[in-house]
Amino acid sequence: MQMTYAQPPYAMAPPPAPAYTGSDGSVLVLVAFVFQVLITLLWIWLFSLAGPIGLILIGGFGGGMILLAIFGAIVPLHRKQYATAAPVALILGIIGFIPGLFIVGILYIIAYTQIARARDWANRPQMTAPVEVVYVPAVAPPPPPVLRKCAYCGTDYSVALAACPACGAPP
Repeated sequence: MQMTYAQPPYAMAPPPAPAYTGSDGSVLVLVAFVFQVLITLLWIWLFSLAGPIGLILIGGFGGGMILLAIFGAIVPLHRKQYATAAPVALILGIIGFIPGLFIVGILYIIAYTQIARARDWANRPQMTAPVEVVYVPAVAPPPPPVLRKCAYCGTDYSVALAACPACGAPP
């Protein structure tokens, strides 16, 4: 007589991690960049009336900030290089407050938070391929035979026998 056991359920792989659905901040960087260019042109126009030295200083600072925004934030975001774009967006946001560009500074700082979130999401540990666990049922060992003890000689013998094999006494 062979005993069978119920088969346990198969091991289930965990569900895959959801894809990142948030913004990576590229739209905010572009909007802040447009405001930055417009305000820089306004500052250049205002300081052109003050003389060539002011024009050179403001033009150089504004042009440097524009180049930093293009090559430090916009291009890396386009290439999905979040680790490069995040600190540049933060620097642009902080420096944006200095000349009074509060809108630009706030937009760059909000973009920094979105870029940092996308960077953290991209750097999270990737799930490995699920491993399928296959249950192979083992054959249960046969149960031990049921024994009885002979009342006359004390020998243990199987209940299937009609008499004690040692002395021949009935059960």
